[in-house]
Amino acid sequence: MASPSKKAKKTSCCNMENIPIITKVFNDPIHGHMELHPLLIEIIDTPQFQRLRLIKQLGGVYSVYPGASHNRFEHSIGVGYLAGKLAEALRSRQPELNINDRDVRCVQIAGLCHDLGHGPFSHLYDGMFLPKALTKKEEEMRRNRKLRKEEKLEEWKHEKGSCDMLDHLLKENNLKPVMEKYGLKPKDVTFIKEMIAGPLQESKSKKDEKGYYDIINTLVELIDLEKVMMDKYKLKHEDVKNIKEMIAEQESKSKKEQSKLEQVMMKKYKLNPEDVKFIKEKIAEGKKWPYKGRPEKKSFLYEIVSNKRNGVDVDKFDYLARDSSYLGIKNNFDFRRFMQFARVCEVDGRKTICTRDKEEGHMYDLFYTRHCLHKRACQHRVSHIIQEMIAEAFLKADGHIQIEGSQGSAGSEGTIGFQGSRGLFTLSTAFKNMEAYTKLTDNVFEEILKSSRPELQEAREILQNIVSRKIYKFVGETKPKTIKDWKNLKLEKNWKKTLAQPLPNEEEDNLKQEDFEIKVIEMDYGMEDKNPVEHMHFYSKYEPDVAKPMSRENASRIGTTIYSEQLIRVFCKKTDEQSVEAARQHFKQWLEKEPNLLGPEGN
Repeated sequence: MASPSKKAKKTSCCNMENIPIITKVFNDPIHGHMELHPLLIEIIDTPQFQRLRLIKQLGGVYSVYPGASHNRFEHSIGVGYLAGKLAEALRSRQPELNINDRDVRCVQIAGLCHDLGHGPFSHLYDGMFLPKALTKKEEEMRRNRKLRKEEKLEEWKHEKGSCDMLDHLLKENNLKPVMEKYGLKPKDVTFIKEMIAGPLQESKSKKDEKGYYDIINTLVELIDLEKVMMDKYKLKHEDVKNIKEMIAEQESKSKKEQSKLEQVMMKKYKLNPEDVKFIKEKIAEGKKWPYKGRPEKKSFLYEIVSNKRNGVDVDKFDYLARDSSYLGIKNNFDFRRFMQFARVCEVDGRKTICTRDKEEGHMYDLFYTRHCLHKRACQHRVSHIIQEMIAEAFLKADGHIQIEGSQGSAGSEGTIGFQGSRGLFTLSTAFKNMEAYTKLTDNVFEEILKSSRPELQEAREILQNIVSRKIYKFVGETKPKTIKDWKNLKLEKNWKKTLAQPLPNEEEDNLKQEDFEIKVIEMDYGMEDKNPVEHMHFYSKYEPDVAKPMSRENASRIGTTIYSEQLIRVFCKKTDEQSVEAARQHFKQWLEKEPNLLGPEGN
């Protein structure tokens, strides 16, 4: 797959005097010939990274789209490659940014390793299976009075797994000396992990984990501040800028002068004291730099791999191009064009990656393509229910699949038993131990399917139904008004109870609550109900160093005003024609009894 390049380079890193850099070239169907630094090859050639060859990029979508056979392995290499390309483009275009070789290398490694934490069938593991396992454990703990009713167990996401797996990879393969050989420092590992998962917490306590999410939420709120001020207070970009300058000016004034300046501000922009207080608090929070890997003057580097500001990043560039190609769905976004116009400008005291004002329509292409991929492939009603069936099978197999790992920090919490000094982990606890997690891939599907163990019979039957295409039958769907508490289990139970109520002419109760599967699907442009393009900043041909949000006057008037929607889909677990037809009648009756589940136009 890869061949060495004869081209040798010299680097400016202080620890690499006269060391020739022998790169390798990968021939990729999406990006062509990708030339990668030898440090990246060292990471790729480890068991922890090679594991990604055994994890489908689109999970169960392969069950519907025969072309969706690509894996996390090639996507990760593609993201690492594009991360380097964007960093180099910015360095070449704007030398004043002082992007050095270490920065570029770290950005490449972050792109390469950003998906190390994915489990079997990618998002199926942490998005479908683990929440089911977590709910089951919470119910069990409440029954045993080990968890209060209002308490919840900590959720886990693959981004955290990527950071843990990176630490494990570097330790197990003794790569830290290799990183030092190529000029990287211990602080750079922190930088890489921050680019993958956001601000890191030194402590692992639940309180600190909550603090981590508070930081992320604060960052999102700060990103939204200018938009909020413009929408809520009917202000223009220049007004927002002036208000911020006036608030900054207050800091050097006496209390009397501060009060006078505040009165002027409230009168001029029609603000009340609560508005001013809110804006001041958000601006104060915005001054806190939450990252340790790089200083605030290099804030733009954190937007290359995983952009928390608006979602425009190289991870999305690769998967839109790659997934579209393998699925056979057209992609109208050209990431190469974006890279041509990408430029770093200062916005609210921080440097951010911006694009030309004429590229607004092109950015809508990016998010519309993402929406199309989710709607037509990831949320396809057949592929989605197959993934739900796989998650259900994993849940029934959990506890019966034992994965050997090290007896590390997980201790008794993550293990179900010990073999000497070795710990045994389950499907739902393997992520707590990276040695065990390295062994957990899509192959667990075949392990269950081919097993003859009686305790795996229920799980095995579900997977046998999948390979025999005896999948749950689609009954119907509705587009409701927004349901905010749809993840509430009581709501789902009530829905199933109403669904299973006998029909008027039904002689006997043939369908039970457990015969129905209800799935709420959320689809958006990547920022829930927000328009991500409104969170971008654009510069003009004549002012390339001044970036602003696209004003309503200059924005295209052709487009949507709604950026998210929900679908409620109902499936019947019984597959005979009589039961399926009865389920359809139950579905119609359910909508009559639950009119709030119908959309504004009746459905």
